[in-house]
Amino acid sequence: MALKIIKWSDDYKTGIRIIDNDHRQLFELTEALGVCAERGEGRKRMGEIIDRLVNYANEHFVREEQFMATCGFPDYEAHVAEHRRATEEIYGIRHLFRADADGLDAMKVAQFFAHWLAEHIRHRDQRYVPYVRGDDDAMADGPPVSIRTPAEASATRLLETVSVEVPGDRAELVRVAARILAAGGAPAEKLGEILDKLASRSPSEKRLEAIAARYRRHH
Repeated sequence: MALKIIKWSDDYKTGIRIIDNDHRQLFELTEALGVCAERGEGRKRMGEIIDRLVNYANEHFVREEQFMATCGFPDYEAHVAEHRRATEEIYGIRHLFRADADGLDAMKVAQFFAHWLAEHIRHRDQRYVPYVRGDDDAMADGPPVSIRTPAEASATRLLETVSVEVPGDRAELVRVAARILAAGGAPAEKLGEILDKLASRSPSEKRLEAIAARYRRHH
């Protein structure tokens, strides 16, 4: 299969250096995934790229949302919702890879994400750029609004409040697990891997499977 994946170019520049660097890195990761699939470089390499893509996309979305919150971008909530849909998609992809690495069509993943990224930058990201720059004449979504502080925006993106009833002797265990996941880092990654293996016991399994079906290899 010929490698046909959208690549980074100056056409996607926003003029915000850190955002452009993030976008460039994400394009490079999708291209690396496509090359890995084309050359048959193996599960380990593919898994590393998928994990990096998931983690870096999450980090980028947080940074971008902080910019939007700080400048009062009026379409903030809709933009964040699109980020969350993309995040769910790539988590579904990683779920499929971990459950059935040989069943994942990595080229399809690379093509999907590169296309999504290109369209998202052109039609979504470029809209908040005038707000970051303070260019009132170019603010097509209306005047800036008060949203929340960057720290609050980041917390909204990274954390979700979950209420669940558990036996009293297990409550502290749940609180410890929540603190580990919220803190991030290697312990959170390890705990996440364990919880992923138990995901079949959760209603989210069906949602992940529906996403995974879109990227399953057809023989």
